[in-house]
Amino acid sequence: MLVTIVFAALAGQIPQQGVLSDLARTPAPAAETVDPGEYVLGPGDLLWVASEGGLPSEFSAGSAVGSVFFTAVTIDGNVLLPMVGSVYVDGLTLAEGAALIERRMRSGIVGSRPSAGLSVARTTMVVVTGAAASPGAVPVRGTDRLSDAIQAAGGPVPGAALSRVMLIGSGGDTVRVDLFRFLTDGDPSCNPLLAPGQRVYLPAADEVVSVQGAVRDRWLLSSAFSEASGPAEGASVLLEYIPGETPEHAVTRAGGFAPWALRDSCYVVRPLAGGGEVLLSASEASAVRPGDRVVVPGTPVTIAVTGYVRSPGTYPFVAGRGVSYYIAQAGGFSPEARASGTSVLLPGGSEADPESLSDIPAGSVIQVPRKALVWWQDYFTILTGIASIVIAWHSL
Repeated sequence: MLVTIVFAALAGQIPQQGVLSDLARTPAPAAETVDPGEYVLGPGDLLWVASEGGLPSEFSAGSAVGSVFFTAVTIDGNVLLPMVGSVYVDGLTLAEGAALIERRMRSGIVGSRPSAGLSVARTTMVVVTGAAASPGAVPVRGTDRLSDAIQAAGGPVPGAALSRVMLIGSGGDTVRVDLFRFLTDGDPSCNPLLAPGQRVYLPAADEVVSVQGAVRDRWLLSSAFSEASGPAEGASVLLEYIPGETPEHAVTRAGGFAPWALRDSCYVVRPLAGGGEVLLSASEASAVRPGDRVVVPGTPVTIAVTGYVRSPGTYPFVAGRGVSYYIAQAGGFSPEARASGTSVLLPGGSEADPESLSDIPAGSVIQVPRKALVWWQDYFTILTGIASIVIAWHSL
């Protein structure tokens, strides 16, 4: 079950006191959602408290907006409630903290029917160490997850061991997280929320493989990965070795095949124990080994425009562009062009209707035919040419 977070639009930092004196001047709140069973409360979180039928007048002393009372978790982990006193919520989940506040209000205020929740998530500093591009203390919100903290630290360096990231608690307790599973399979349990006081350690991989060529960067943690903007020599991505991984899956981890990739020509360069290397097709190398290089060849990253355009030739490939874009690059249709007959020859040799292609693959050829001429236009063209020759001969 998700609990709605009411975001009071605060102008500054959440105070260390339990109440806010200027909330009455804030605009209407916006909304966000968190899992109350997952979110862990800590100092700096702003909570809201309401009661069906309204709150006692003691709650309206500058800290309420309408019938909602706001209170921040103090540095010692308490929230302060009029007529109730302090309630210790640090380290409790949002569900546990809200239930505790509601119980205390029911017992301290006769006839109260309270509810409580999270209004504004805290902002704290988390230390990220190890194989990050910019290790150090980074700001994170209470709703941020492990991947957000690593991204804030510049992302992982090539060869970081994303399968064994360590979350270290303030008491020294350590949890190992397989962030690799989240990035590839989308498993949310492998990208947890950051608890107050936790530190992140991103180890370097003991063994690595590399992916080179026509691959593109689609990672959440993208700053440490290169995006290929050209043929096979364009990119080289260093990855943690995962036992049993296929070459195709390694390409997926590196960002996936680029539009111009020759997928069936993918191969593996494997170092030999005695020196030298051996080349294996992707099917021959059913699983990568430490030190392997997975190479993805690519077609030229261009689109050819031929036929009846003003400037036929090859033009740089731009992902997401259709026929009209490349026709414009070629100067537009010439007067003789039959625009409705334009076709696209795909890299594999098949022909496609331009109307069915919103994104033309790299290496394609756009063909623009000439208008069909009626019989008299052909004869007229021939006779005009003969007349020009005769006139030129008589003028000699």
